[in-house]
Amino acid sequence: MGTSSIYHGPNKSPLLPPDFDEPNSPNPEKENINESEKQDNSGQSDNQRNELRKEVTWTVVKSAFSKYAKGNSKNYKRLISNYVKANGGAKNAARTLRSGIQSTANLGKFINSAYSSGFGEAFREANISFEGKSAKEIINELINYLAPIPTTKEDAVARKAIISSMEWLYQRLEEEGKDITSLDKLDKETINLIIPIQIENVINERILSDMGSRFEENSSSSSDTLRKENEIKDYIVSKVEATFKNVDFTTLNFNENNISKMVEDLYYKCYKVMEDME
Repeated sequence: MGTSSIYHGPNKSPLLPPDFDEPNSPNPEKENINESEKQDNSGQSDNQRNELRKEVTWTVVKSAFSKYAKGNSKNYKRLISNYVKANGGAKNAARTLRSGIQSTANLGKFINSAYSSGFGEAFREANISFEGKSAKEIINELINYLAPIPTTKEDAVARKAIISSMEWLYQRLEEEGKDITSLDKLDKETINLIIPIQIENVINERILSDMGSRFEENSSSSSDTLRKENEIKDYIVSKVEATFKNVDFTTLNFNENNISKMVEDLYYKCYKVMEDME
């Protein structure tokens, strides 16, 4: 679609734990865990606490991703579970998705407006003129509105996710013989599909941002890298779809002042399901 922008800034996010770029740390089991984890596990033996620490360190998780990429491990459920734990657990993993949460809230606000008031009003609210423009040009402007050109690693994750979500919307409308430039309103089914798709994309892009190099460095070929990445993506999709199976996103008010907290809770629910699956 000609809409993506490559982020060339620092690779390390300030949101990542200190040990993220220290794979050669001599004592990974001594890495700190957060206070809630200390309290929750106060009744465990030293060996049990050490095992927990090993599970939640980035050193162990990065090593596990490398083994998975090499084909020495196939347990992607535990892989993702430990990845969430390394992020400080489901709650912290969701909380640190600031750009992803904002882009998802922006998307929810736009599509709910397109559902209730029509595309014309939704585009006016976004200050997007669609007269004399092609569908692709409009989608491009919409992407820039929902997730502006990135300046940080987290911004890049959010933008890539929005691009994927908008590509899905464009293809869906095209397959149905519809044109966003002339379409009146967005239907309920599309809304209830695109919000979970955006959440899937953000979670997946965050993992690729953090762990993509493990696939590239350890897979046997580019096709093998793609296959492994798709396997992870399919797993994320299945968990998100199951989490929101009976949720009607048209009933959520994306104009509320606490919408960021509401969206963060959506991500928390997905991360929690994945954290608990081993």
